[in-house]
Amino acid sequence: MRQVKVPRVLVSVIEGESLLNDASSLIVFRFALAAVITGQFYFSQAVGSFFLVIIMGTTVGLVIGIIFYWIHRWLPTTPSIEIVLSMLAPYCMYYVAERFHVSGVLAVVSGGLLLSNKRQHMLSYQGRVQGLNVWSTIGFVLNGVVFLLIGLQLPSITHQVEEVSLGQAIGYGLAISLVLLVARLLSTLGASVFTRFMSHFITVADRNPGWRIPVIFGWAGMRGVVSLAAALSIPVLTQEGQPFPYRNLILFITFIVILVTLVFQGLTLPWLVRKINPTDKYASIPEQEQEIIIQKKIAKHSLQFLEENYGEDARVNEHLGNLHARLKLDLVFFDREIEEIKNAKENSLTNYQRIYLELLDQQRRILNEMNNHAEVDDELIRKYLSLIDLEELKIREKRLQEIDPG
Repeated sequence: MRQVKVPRVLVSVIEGESLLNDASSLIVFRFALAAVITGQFYFSQAVGSFFLVIIMGTTVGLVIGIIFYWIHRWLPTTPSIEIVLSMLAPYCMYYVAERFHVSGVLAVVSGGLLLSNKRQHMLSYQGRVQGLNVWSTIGFVLNGVVFLLIGLQLPSITHQVEEVSLGQAIGYGLAISLVLLVARLLSTLGASVFTRFMSHFITVADRNPGWRIPVIFGWAGMRGVVSLAAALSIPVLTQEGQPFPYRNLILFITFIVILVTLVFQGLTLPWLVRKINPTDKYASIPEQEQEIIIQKKIAKHSLQFLEENYGEDARVNEHLGNLHARLKLDLVFFDREIEEIKNAKENSLTNYQRIYLELLDQQRRILNEMNNHAEVDDELIRKYLSLIDLEELKIREKRLQEIDPG
């Protein structure tokens, strides 16, 4: 969704929905699995247990999150220790929740959101920068490993499907995929109709959601890792020692559903977005202009802070004086940039960015030459090379936004 031009609010809603849907669906799956294994199901008891599992799972996650928050705040840590703690936290949340037979997934979601909200207070700037890179790499590797395992397991599961023929199993998988796709589209479109109806009685965010956003929302309902994890968690034997009914068939159908939704819906999503061409009702200001407004506000408040608290120091301290002058120049520059964007003029940043990138390459060359001649410590060379990389990252991200603000 981040690689196609869709309203940012839609991406945020889908991210939130994926977290809560994964948690609630795994809870429902647990009850369904227990009903099959025991042969008993009591609706009233299941409803009560459902809400108890949700509430207690969320509570466990918040409690563990608070504990890790105080560990970060009050114990001496380094960026490496902070990253290790951030890896341990979700596993502790999940383990403790499952130990008390409540939702481990909801525990991780609630605790993770708490720690994410407090990260500015508990992590150092080095921990935040390094952690972002570490987690993006870990996420990529884990996703790759999971889908590698899917491919390795598929041949053995295919050979073990004995209840029906392979053609019938594929037919079942395609039929269930179609049912899931249609049901999700109906639910998202139905939610749009329901929102319009309820807008007559209560205040809603959007009185007329329309059909475009709900259709994209419905088409984005792809299945993947969680569906596979749930299917693989089905026990091989029931309590009576009998093989779990249709376990291999369920696994095979899950593979088909993952394949259809990820490949078919995933590859056709950009095409669908281009055809529907949704409009962003909530973003009245272009993103590029929003970014300059943020920078302008930061510069304005920084300048005000310096003048109110360190005005005298800025007059006698050359470094503070240069900072004060730079902030004043930035304010003038940002006003001019906003005016150019509103008048659809060519952005004057383009030439500056190109020259600045060339200058960064020259700075790298100088640092490497200094390193080859052993003039300074190697650790300092690496430090300044990292700073140059961060500068290049900022410049290139800005250039990408100018090319495609969506």
